[in-house]
Amino acid sequence: MYYESNNYLQHYGIKGMKWGVRRYQKSNGNLTPRGRRLSKKYKKYSSKYSTELAKNQTKLSIKAHNRVADKMNNGGFEKFDKKYGKIKGTSKYNKLLDKRINNMMQKEYFKAVEEFANNNEYYKKSQALSNKYKMYEWDKLARTNKTDYEDLKKRFK
Repeated sequence: MYYESNNYLQHYGIKGMKWGVRRYQKSNGNLTPRGRRLSKKYKKYSSKYSTELAKNQTKLSIKAHNRVADKMNNGGFEKFDKKYGKIKGTSKYNKLLDKRINNMMQKEYFKAVEEFANNNEYYKKSQALSNKYKMYEWDKLARTNKTDYEDLKKRFK
């Protein structure tokens, strides 16, 4: 006997869903339970990093100041005088020198903060979490931190 059967299981899935892709945010913008847990963990690491950074602000400023002083004392003043030596002793010369030193301080301070971050366990954990789950795509804090860091990097590099 031969039976013809049209019984079969058909599954279309969820529109826009891809195999192996986990969603941490619902279509209405709310986070899933897993997304909330990840977001909370990221915020904890970010908060601890921010606290440690705040405690080390003075040390980082001193580090930046010392680097600028070393650069200026090891040929920086000579280079500056070579370019602006004709107006030495004027207020314009002093303003240009102040501007040059302030710019150097900002760059060196950013480098010191970047070094601190790259050696900080909480910063490393928060970045690993953000990168692994692409949190910058669905978590507001992770996205803000990433864009702020990229903006600072463009400004001081």
